[in-house]
Amino acid sequence: MPNQSGAALLTVVMILAVVSLLGMSALQISVLSEHSARNDRDYQIAWQAAETALMDAEDDIEGRVEAEFLGSRSDLFNGKNQASFVQGCGNTGDSRGLCLPNSSGEPIWLQIKLADHSSGSFSVAFGTFTGRHFPTGSGLRSAQLPRYVIEAVTDYGASSASEASNKVYRITAIGFGPREHTQVVLQTVYRK
Repeated sequence: MPNQSGAALLTVVMILAVVSLLGMSALQISVLSEHSARNDRDYQIAWQAAETALMDAEDDIEGRVEAEFLGSRSDLFNGKNQASFVQGCGNTGDSRGLCLPNSSGEPIWLQIKLADHSSGSFSVAFGTFTGRHFPTGSGLRSAQLPRYVIEAVTDYGASSASEASNKVYRITAIGFGPREHTQVVLQTVYRK
């Protein structure tokens, strides 16, 4: 046999190394895609929870509550009665989550911890004043109840002077994904 220089072995080792690198890259791309899909799913769940909280706040304003629920506070939203709205934001009883602008002019929702779910929280948990239920927990559910605050703000879009004295309500809601750190904040302006 003539002298062999091992070129075939070297070629096979190089091909195996290239194939291994391609396989590892494909695996990495697959894992990153799975993480991206999970994050998008969690974000969508949090978004839907925040939208649900906005609708619950609108029902709170309008007094649309579950049958036999006695916790409605719709009479507080007649545009004239602002007694339960607190300078800054209320955190007890019927004034919980009802806010009036403060002297600094900075929106209240930027000043409070919207995600706080402790007993002294300024935000209102879903269903507190409507009696509605929102499923939370493990799996593909929100980690905790969505929350909202309602700010009474001046109606600059009023068509007449009598309407200008009325208030519109800026609702700010936060929803949570399956992991509590996945959060979405949504806001709307509601005129009763």
